[in-house]
Amino acid sequence: MECVKRRLAKKLLLPLEQQFPFTCEICTERKPYNKSFSVKGCRHSYCSDCLVKYIDIKLQSKVIHILCPGLGCTSQLDPDNCRPIIADKMFDHWWAALYESWIPQACKLYCPNKTCSALLFIDADGSRGPMLACPYCQQRLCVHCKVMWHEGIGCEEFYWRNKEEDEKEDALLHQLASENGWQQCPNCHIYISHYDSASCDVMLCRYGLLTPHIILAM
Repeated sequence: MECVKRRLAKKLLLPLEQQFPFTCEICTERKPYNKSFSVKGCRHSYCSDCLVKYIDIKLQSKVIHILCPGLGCTSQLDPDNCRPIIADKMFDHWWAALYESWIPQACKLYCPNKTCSALLFIDADGSRGPMLACPYCQQRLCVHCKVMWHEGIGCEEFYWRNKEEDEKEDALLHQLASENGWQQCPNCHIYISHYDSASCDVMLCRYGLLTPHIILAM
């Protein structure tokens, strides 16, 4: 009995994180208590390092409504609850994505200026008129067809003009590709060239996708 008391007394002299270690349910490693994080709404606990990596992977995969990683658990992680363990940048990105998801699609418009692409809010009924100026880049845009503003041209006419121009550009590109022996990646459809067909049968497109040259040449 005295031996048990001595061991208990010795343990109580240790720092709290060493007194109560826990096992992370993701990496299954024994971690100090101060590294644990309990998910709000359920009884699952994980080490903060694993949970941060889990959240980061989900956000990179465009998943913003993130469930607890516990098998079959339906509890949802909350950015405010996870605030103590995640970086400011991750917290802001998560909240911004959640906020955007709550806005009806009919009320959202992304600036068509490729150097801007800011998220803008519009009236679903178009009560403010067809033209809107982006407050970030000052680009004027059409609320109805969600492209650059087309002064003096109706939306339908502008659409068909653009369609004809796109078809002409596609035809010229196909002709140029045929003249230069370019091949089209079957995965991303980007044109790629093969500089030395005798040395290698593999082509690498700009997105890193490998494409056998022999298959493309058939």
